[in-house]
Amino acid sequence: MMVKLFHRTSTAEGILREGFRDNEGSYGLVGVTLRGVFLSDRPLDLNEGVAGEDLLEVTLDENLLGDYELVEEGKPYREWCVPADLLNRHASIRRADGDCTEANENVRRFGGVGVPPKPAKPE
Repeated sequence: MMVKLFHRTSTAEGILREGFRDNEGSYGLVGVTLRGVFLSDRPLDLNEGVAGEDLLEVTLDENLLGDYELVEEGKPYREWCVPADLLNRHASIRRADGDCTEANENVRRFGGVGVPPKPAKPE
């Protein structure tokens, strides 16, 4: 089954043009080094430690995600660190439309708290 996940970034144009690149770091995990691209089942922001003004939607077969999930107890969302090469070969990547519809669908499938829709902009 195909699943839509999210990636927050400040380099969306480069990713859409050239594909993802692996990042490497401990990301607050003691004694662990992660290498890949972080994806989540809902849009994350600074509250979850994720910076960037652009939000990408990444669609791929959820069977490819199994070995890459980062499980942390008490986290209200699911997150993966997936090799860039796998995403560049098997995923569809586009700018997210901003209404969080896909995120709420993921909450129903994966569990979690949901993402409220963005309020309409005043005219």
